Amino acid sequence: MLLQQVLAVSRDETIITGTIGVLGSIIGGVFTLLGANWTVKKQEQEKIKKDLPVRLSNLFEISRIASRMAMLYSSFSMVAPGEHSKLEKIETEILDDYFTIYKLAAKTDRQIFESVSKLESEVKETVNSLSLARLKGSVDEQYFTISQEIKDKLLACSGFANKRRDELSQEFIRQ
Repeated sequence: MLLQQVLAVSRDETIITGTIGVLGSIIGGVFTLLGANWTVKKQEQEKIKKDLPVRLSNLFEISRIASRMAMLYSSFSMVAPGEHSKLEKIETEILDDYFTIYKLAAKTDRQIFESVSKLESEVKETVNSLSLARLKGSVDEQYFTISQEIKDKLLACSGFANKRRDELSQEFIRQ
């Protein structure tokens, strides 16, 4: 008896039409979601492709500036204790260069930004430590060791930027 009622209801045109309408809506909604998802992914790929030359240029600049900063750290050890104006000029150049690298890294790549961010406090702290040691006339072996460590880290940052630039160049070529 229940089966007869179900069969009777299933023959009703209104229910059949409604069921078809609901199924059509569901299928249409799925296709709409898939299409929207595809469109968003395609737009993201186009944006990455469009931004790649700028990112590559930024990585080149980061590498160049980090190498320059490493050379400036080398010049710290060559400044005579009484040459405060020369020392202040080097400090200012290092901090200005660091700020430039930081801005470029923020516009470039998360990995590069993280690498540059790690160096930030070390660079500032080292510049201050080296300046204080110079002003006090307490230049010792540790002073040169610290200066060399930061120089090595800056060169590593430069190398990392070059490596990342090579990776992105290969990605650009493949596209």
